[in-house]
Amino acid sequence: LPGQPGSASVARAAEPLITQRGEIRSFRLADGSSATLDTDSRLDVAFGDDDRTVRLIKGRVRLTIAKQDVPLHIDAGPGTTIANNAEIDLSLDEAGTVSAVLRRGKAELRADAKTGPATALSHGKTLTYRRDGKLQIGVAETPDIPANWPEGWAEYRSIRLDQLIAKANRYAVTPIVIDDAASAALEVSGRFHLSETD
Repeated sequence: LPGQPGSASVARAAEPLITQRGEIRSFRLADGSSATLDTDSRLDVAFGDDDRTVRLIKGRVRLTIAKQDVPLHIDAGPGTTIANNAEIDLSLDEAGTVSAVLRRGKAELRADAKTGPATALSHGKTLTYRRDGKLQIGVAETPDIPANWPEGWAEYRSIRLDQLIAKANRYAVTPIVIDDAASAALEVSGRFHLSETD
């Protein structure tokens, strides 16, 4: 629920946190953590006396996790990430692929929450797993999750114009259309305010 102007919202147990298209929004959780949701995203929060669990249903979230006796479990797709006193970005795309990036602290990820081994997250590496629980570790020249996405910005050394437009259209009420294949294939670079598609 919206808080007072200038303040974050407060999430209660089992509350869905949702953002609309074009919206980036921060929420304060009951345990002192915070969650920033990207456009068109949903995070379900379920806190109990001995359990802190959130589930990313769709979109992207940055979780700044408060230190508590019980670690936070972040479920997404078939896997889970466990962290305490850390900051993590997670995204879940339409194909069911989950990407995780550690920004601060320590965390471990299980691509299959039930039987899979734990893999430590480390700075500068993106861990990705698919619906089938297969884990991929990579260091991309262009990160899958830009560090400054909560401000609506992304920086690319080189990206195809049609790929850049697809990222911007996630925020657009009226999508941008490229009707020329040669233009779509152009490589561009720079810092782009993706959330300001106008």
